[in-house]
Amino acid sequence: MALTTTAPDRAVLLYDGECVFCRRSTDRLRFLLRDASLDYVSFREPGVLERFPGVTEDACEQGMQLVTAEGRVFPGAEAAARALLRRPWFFLAWLYYVPGIRHAADWSYKQIAIRRFGISGRSSACKDDVCALPGHRLGEDDAA
Repeated sequence: MALTTTAPDRAVLLYDGECVFCRRSTDRLRFLLRDASLDYVSFREPGVLERFPGVTEDACEQGMQLVTAEGRVFPGAEAAARALLRRPWFFLAWLYYVPGIRHAADWSYKQIAIRRFGISGRSSACKDDVCALPGHRLGEDDAA
């Protein structure tokens, strides 16, 4: 069963605003869609996750989350596909739902999400090792 949460006034795409790769990807998506009915919000901004009960920080660390205007939540690669489907000329996004392609897209998305800080680095806004990989705090073993 799909996760549901408090319905926003309009759809919201939650992304990691402290990840350079995530910010660039979100900027590209915003440019492609040019959809004024979709808000792009960093889940790291104070109070954001409180607006969407059931959407956890851990889930957001694993990938972007699309919260529809009806309150349905779609994670990761499906969030991207659903966002693209909001525009009629992105009909190819339906390919995500083809058996085999969905599995490959989900796996690929997960691999990128795990390595996202290594791909493009961390934002200069990261302080106190907040941008360390999920479940891993920077420490003496990491100093090189």
